Amino acid sequence: PFFDPQRMEVGLGEGPLQRQLAAEKLVHQSVSAETADYEDHTFAGIMFDIRTHKLPAEYIEVQSIWLRGDLGPITVWSTPGGFAGKQEEKDAWTCHHNQTHNPSPVHLREMRFNEPLRLEPGATQGLYAHSAMPGDEQIVYDNQRSKLGRKPRDSSELHMDILPGMAHLSDAPFSGEYQNQFWGWWGTPWRSSREFVGRISYGVRWLLWNPDVHSQMPPLFQKMVWAVLMSRHVRARGSFLHHLETDMLLFILNKVEWWEAPAVMDDLRETRKGGARKGKKKAKSSRERR
Repeated sequence: PFFDPQRMEVGLGEGPLQRQLAAEKLVHQSVSAETADYEDHTFAGIMFDIRTHKLPAEYIEVQSIWLRGDLGPITVWSTPGGFAGKQEEKDAWTCHHNQTHNPSPVHLREMRFNEPLRLEPGATQGLYAHSAMPGDEQIVYDNQRSKLGRKPRDSSELHMDILPGMAHLSDAPFSGEYQNQFWGWWGTPWRSSREFVGRISYGVRWLLWNPDVHSQMPPLFQKMVWAVLMSRHVRARGSFLHHLETDMLLFILNKVEWWEAPAVMDDLRETRKGGARKGKKKAKSSRERR
């Protein structure tokens, strides 16, 4: 039908009814992803990946991470695509935080980034938090408890996964050697199958509705759009919406902050969970065929 949003002309319109890709404010939601904390280990650093989910968002912006321990001179780094194979390649990383912190063995302390880190939906980014203070109680981290790493303990699991990583036992960042010869009896200063303990603070900049991103929207909101655009049909002459110009309707839909509707967000979560279950079944079926 002519009112099919996926067949409408791609673009943002023109003139006073020109639509936006995303709202003007930097982020629409500020979220904290906090992990479980089993107090398994402490040492100089933790290197791990975060992976954003494929959502109707322009980007996710990481603003800080939170750590606890004896802390000291802390640096926080990132690398695109994940940390694998880059543990000792300092040039592959960007430093976002470089400050000295007082000990905080019980409460998490924020490591604010100098420049926020932006990730597109479906992107993987390696993160590395390190303390240059000698000793073995600088940063708390845990053993890996599942193949997929840990899910955040709150609604932030909609946005990203915090994946397993490696602990670093050297007080020199990216070093493959111990600075204290006593620790050298333990072999390599890298320990695999470890997990980040703390919090990641970030914001989400959601996409606003436009015809070309209609299929990316939560299913419930797609139905709402369809209901509005049905007013274009000749049989909808009794609706006051029928008498509005199509560009005006599209402009109104573009201004809807759909992420503020709890029912729409619940629908998005259920859709993501359903997609994850289908992915697991497909992978299992593929293994059985082999």
